[in-house]
Amino acid sequence: MPLFSPIVEYMTPDPVTIRAEEPLTDAAIIMDSMHFRHLPVIRRGVVVGVVTVDSVIEEVLRAGGLPSAVRVERARLAPPVWLEPNSRIADAAWVMVSKGVDVVLVGSQGSLRGILTSRDILRALVGEDVESPAGRIMDEGIPTASPATTVRTALEQMTWSGYRHVLLTSPEGVVLGVFSSRDGLSMILARGSDALNARLVEAVTGHVYAVDPGAPGSEVVQAMAERDIGVLPVVAAGKLLGAVTEWGLLKLAASRREGGGTG
Repeated sequence: MPLFSPIVEYMTPDPVTIRAEEPLTDAAIIMDSMHFRHLPVIRRGVVVGVVTVDSVIEEVLRAGGLPSAVRVERARLAPPVWLEPNSRIADAAWVMVSKGVDVVLVGSQGSLRGILTSRDILRALVGEDVESPAGRIMDEGIPTASPATTVRTALEQMTWSGYRHVLLTSPEGVVLGVFSSRDGLSMILARGSDALNARLVEAVTGHVYAVDPGAPGSEVVQAMAERDIGVLPVVAAGKLLGAVTEWGLLKLAASRREGGGTG
């Protein structure tokens, strides 16, 4: 059972780190180019927190663009939460949910062996039996926006709602696209502050993968892991009902800590 495997089997070993005194722009470039959402922050050899895409976006919104003078340590850092390498995946999920974080560090201060994220736990869920259909494990509260909504407004929605995605929908409720905080960061790095005034229709391309509410949970988990996505819209008759989210699946994994069912 993957959820009872040690986290060392799913973590990213020897993670890339950044020094607290480095420019926040450097962290943004690293995360964008390497497709990371988290970077452990080091000060005098000690991990003091984790800088995230979300914390970079908060600084962008505060400054009206990516602030070149802000150092990493000035951004909001996720607290460093540590687990031993032999801790179970289900234990890590429970710790993340209980502390409201989506990343744990593996090892101890002075010996950072790896990093484990909610995306890694999603991969571990692929081998589990998730009986509940998409309609039962979906989240109905994920933010939506029209194609004419600006990138700034969409990022603000994410910041106050706690979600990392906004779903673009038509007036009829048809899903037209998915916009993520990482999409926003990429646009800001490429276009500067002008990106904040761009419309979402300019930022979203490609086919939207969605499932109907009766889709088996195990198939939903596998589809999200294979596509490396953190949100999967649930639609019926072409209209949005909600979305299965990475955080929702993290809570589902945490429920298995004492051997409970995944629903």
